[in-house]
Amino acid sequence: MKASDYKARLAENTPKRKVNYHLPDIPMYDQLTKQLWDALQGDTVWSIMQALGVDKIDDNELRARMEGRSLKVTQKVMPHLYELLHEVKETLHFEHPVDFFVVSDVYLNAGAYVYRSKNPDSPYIVEINSAMIETMTESELRSVVGHELGHLLDKNLMLGDLIRFIFPIPDEYGMPQLPIPLRYKYFFWKQLSELFADRYGYLATNDIQACIWSEMKLKCGLKLDKMEADLNAFIEENRDVLEHYVSGNALSLNHGFTHPVSPIRIEALNLFANAKTEQELNEGMNKLVNAIARLNMNPIEDNMLIFMASAGMIMASADGKVTEKEYEQILNNMSCYYMFPLDILKKVTPENCTDLLNQSIANILKEKPDLAPELFGYLVNILVSDQQFDKKEIELLFNIGQSAMGLDQETMLKCLAGGIQRFFIPNIGSIS
Repeated sequence: MKASDYKARLAENTPKRKVNYHLPDIPMYDQLTKQLWDALQGDTVWSIMQALGVDKIDDNELRARMEGRSLKVTQKVMPHLYELLHEVKETLHFEHPVDFFVVSDVYLNAGAYVYRSKNPDSPYIVEINSAMIETMTESELRSVVGHELGHLLDKNLMLGDLIRFIFPIPDEYGMPQLPIPLRYKYFFWKQLSELFADRYGYLATNDIQACIWSEMKLKCGLKLDKMEADLNAFIEENRDVLEHYVSGNALSLNHGFTHPVSPIRIEALNLFANAKTEQELNEGMNKLVNAIARLNMNPIEDNMLIFMASAGMIMASADGKVTEKEYEQILNNMSCYYMFPLDILKKVTPENCTDLLNQSIANILKEKPDLAPELFGYLVNILVSDQQFDKKEIELLFNIGQSAMGLDQETMLKCLAGGIQRFFIPNIGSIS
């Protein structure tokens, strides 16, 4: 069934009490997927993967391993659990066969094996830890299973296969090793995919309380029904914690987080369940998505971005041309502060560049006067990035350092020397 057909059928069979019941999409998630797919030349690379036969796998070994180390849920052996799990499938109108496995594990976790099998009739695999079944109520378990099926319904997950093909060596977290700008966007994309799947968890149970309780249990591992926990009090306190992330005092996104922090997930679920209009839902989600996208807790972040963009363009164009390496270096540096640096860089023009530079330096040093050497070091970084620098560029560099940053000659010379030692690679081919 095509995704569009599936969504139409889901809409037909979903109560119309709320406008957002049948809208599992997250626009930013789709936009980011397309941006990454196009940047990685997805259509071309995917065709190569298909030609090599690596776009699909033979899952016989995986299935044998699953059946050897965990218990497959069948109608004969565990009829009640079987019916519960397959009712979730029916509620979501998920037609492809799924095999559910229970594995002995004390951690609260579940996972869907997202891949395309060479055998089109091969069932998908969803694994549920035994602790999950023992700790969750039936409604909470439905929301968890709905979440995992949501991953399998996600049309965007081909991007994950594409990235793992292009970058096959994993990092310390088991994630693909990616260039810095792409790495942040990848983790941002992963977190948005979890919010997308959470919506299917809600559609599977139509019980926001069960969804929030399941998330709370994942946080603390407790059987909360025995603790007489207060859901309304938890939601209220959750919003207080959420404010740390929205205001920038804490980060959801870093190198190792593939899931959004709980306060963001819970508020996103609450919005999806209770927003009365699409506008209310979208405005609330934009606030949460921006909180996830935040890369730096520095209160002068906006001025740093303007400084990096304007200073980078001024230094790069000092010799009359901006090279691709210089342009890439500017974007890479900005990527440590903002998810979409090109949006900022496009606002810098030859007409406003100098004014933006001077104003951003003044704003930064007003708050953090000790950052002057670091700002100068950024200029040196841009200067050296094309592996060519002349007297005119160095004069401009020292002029900015002295007049706008108040740095003395010795400090600037030491910084310039350090930058050359770290970043300069002579072009040996030019030596005859």
